[in-house]
Amino acid sequence: MSSTLIFDHAILVVNNLPVAMRQFTQLGFTVTPGGVHVGGLTHNALIAFTDGGYLELLATSRRSTTTLLKVLHFTRVMRLYAPARFPIGKRLLTDIASGVGLRDFALLSSNLDEDLPPIRQRGLALDGPQPGGRQRPDGQQVSWRTALPATIDLPFLIDDVTPRLLRFPTGSAQQHANQVSGVTGVIVAVTDIEKSAEHYVALLGIDPQEPSQFPLPGTRSIDFALGSTILTLVEPARGNATLRKSLATRSAGPLAIWLQATSPEGSTQIALTCLPGRGITLSRSNPYS
Repeated sequence: MSSTLIFDHAILVVNNLPVAMRQFTQLGFTVTPGGVHVGGLTHNALIAFTDGGYLELLATSRRSTTTLLKVLHFTRVMRLYAPARFPIGKRLLTDIASGVGLRDFALLSSNLDEDLPPIRQRGLALDGPQPGGRQRPDGQQVSWRTALPATIDLPFLIDDVTPRLLRFPTGSAQQHANQVSGVTGVIVAVTDIEKSAEHYVALLGIDPQEPSQFPLPGTRSIDFALGSTILTLVEPARGNATLRKSLATRSAGPLAIWLQATSPEGSTQIALTCLPGRGITLSRSNPYS
């Protein structure tokens, strides 16, 4: 049995979008300007792959907004900020307030109206669907809907109102100098792997797999297969200082993205991470070993 949901995109919060676009271009990616989101608070750029997934570089449109969000988050009054009145808005603005790095990811639904009822029947609470959108640099309006699970260890869901090809860059935008062609894995840190596994079973409607395809030393891990992408839940052991430090500022969230790269020498896996004190890195070895 397979899930009706598939990997859509991962969100990397950055301080300055033009600077981040240059940095990712230097890493061998083709970066496409995405535009400004509804409300004007944030803008983005996209790194699209031939397997249908993409990376989103997300930043506030003004540095002063980032400062405000950090204050609201630190004082725990984000809920009073009008743009955060909906759960998805609060979550994404909290992601930004938490600082740069790999902060969130989304799964694609072909139709939230069809997918949400069975998920709720399996006992999982979700908010939505809620409308979202942005204006591309060419003036094209892009619209979608999102649904947000109540627990932070789960990704949010998205479906498209306008055709997905308006949201997802195609053609030469999917060709990268570093030969990356897709997302093969997402590693998600959690504090209670049994409880989180129950949440994922309810969301995805499939059972987990063991042993893990992307094992990390010093962790317990469980996999969920979504097409060609593996979602790996990891719970750090007491002695795993690196992972425990990553969880110190949040109770759950994505730690790394495994990317598929193809070259004349063959295929290889590249890990994209944002570790404390190291910034965003690409590595052909296990970043947590």
